[in-house]
Amino acid sequence: MKVSQRELERFRRNPRAWVLRKLDAPPFRGMKIWNQTALRMAVHWFHKGHTLAESRAKLEFYARKDPDLEGRERVVQRLYRYAQWHRESGRTVTHAKFSLASGNSGGLLLGGSIDRVEMLLGSTQPLQATFLGSYKERWRDELRMPLAQHALSARLGWPLIEIAIGVQVIDSGEPETHSFSEDEVSVALEEFEGLGVQVSDLL
Repeated sequence: MKVSQRELERFRRNPRAWVLRKLDAPPFRGMKIWNQTALRMAVHWFHKGHTLAESRAKLEFYARKDPDLEGRERVVQRLYRYAQWHRESGRTVTHAKFSLASGNSGGLLLGGSIDRVEMLLGSTQPLQATFLGSYKERWRDELRMPLAQHALSARLGWPLIEIAIGVQVIDSGEPETHSFSEDEVSVALEEFEGLGVQVSDLL
């Protein structure tokens, strides 16, 4: 059974309820993409080397079924402010919407992606990866964070201690970042393995 990075905390709180809800879910028949989701998708497009005009066109295409046209114009302006912030930040993006689907424990597969991976030369943690969107004050306590750091290290062959994981609200200042120690990552991997055992027992 697969759980995404962004669903992991809900699953972590009550594995049994999450599994039962997943098993009872109707077949996937596509989704209506709202303005806020389209904004993240447009940011991915922008970081893949497309122009701001092309990114705006993608945003409008993705969100074409959202009837909130005023809301769409607001997220377009947020896209513009984000692009300006990024140009002025001097950051070098190496990957956008980078897959983190590497964790597999028993009956549980951890999937999902991280929005932005970049190099900050001269930093203690030169490889920084950021989840974009709203986040909770205690985001550092979320299990997905050390697991994401581990997945990046494994997939890119980069030393764990030279990676920082961060969160950022689009167009709202600098990202908050944190680098988890090897011990913290080991504890997170053990917990994830335990969750996989619980899933195996439920299936």
